[in-house]
Amino acid sequence: MINNLDEKLVEILSIISEHDEPIGAKLIARELKRRGYEIGERAVRYHLQLLDEKNLTKKFGYSGRTITEKGLEELSKANISYRIGSVFSQIMEKLYLSNFPTKVIINKTVFEGDYEMIRDLVLKVIDNGFSIGDYVNIKKATTNPKILKTVAQLINIYIEEDKKNPNLKIAGVELGSVSIATAVSLETEKDLIIIRKKAKDYGTKSKIEGTLNSGDIVIMVEDVTTTAGSVIKAIQNVRENGGIVDRVFVIVDRNEGAKENLKEIGVELVALVSVEELQ
Repeated sequence: MINNLDEKLVEILSIISEHDEPIGAKLIARELKRRGYEIGERAVRYHLQLLDEKNLTKKFGYSGRTITEKGLEELSKANISYRIGSVFSQIMEKLYLSNFPTKVIINKTVFEGDYEMIRDLVLKVIDNGFSIGDYVNIKKATTNPKILKTVAQLINIYIEEDKKNPNLKIAGVELGSVSIATAVSLETEKDLIIIRKKAKDYGTKSKIEGTLNSGDIVIMVEDVTTTAGSVIKAIQNVRENGGIVDRVFVIVDRNEGAKENLKEIGVELVALVSVEELQ
């Protein structure tokens, strides 16, 4: 519903929520003016009627209104939407200021032969981190402390409800996602897991660094996704070790199949930025 509430209605809800006793249209209009909204008392009454109809406020005769539980819930959603929008703007600004190269070397090759074999070869190249399609120099972003902090703040907002689970873990695939996962782990104060692409040939020989228990909820983070091949392998590894994964957060998605491929294994891809938004 919150998408149907305009800015003035949200501001009125905010004002009412700050008072323990019913507040009338006159005081609301005065506070709105102080906040930069030129809305008269009559217009405020009209907006209050709209809020009453949505069961977001409750009228107490001539004393005024109080906010309902439903109103508080909707106001909370509005605040989260505002915070997400604000942090998203910061990410976009910092990405644009990341000194992306103006010249990119492109090697164009024509293959002839078995289509399936060639397709598997190309996907292997993509999954191993080689750039394809639109150039995205995400490494400059994932080594920038300001961007890392901003990304972590945004993901923290998205998973506010998940953080109530004491068995929540944050995971990243080596090497590109480790800095992001670390930043999110620090911001959320949740344990960090690092997924290796290859098991160590010494020690425990495990692909997973960190403590992963059966039944742990794992939030995966990535720097950039194309087909999601590498993160899918990491998810399979986590699941084989008892972890539960249903979401992956990525800074930039190229829109080249990652979302669909992840959906096939029951995982939602949440992209903070799409490649089109960088063009």
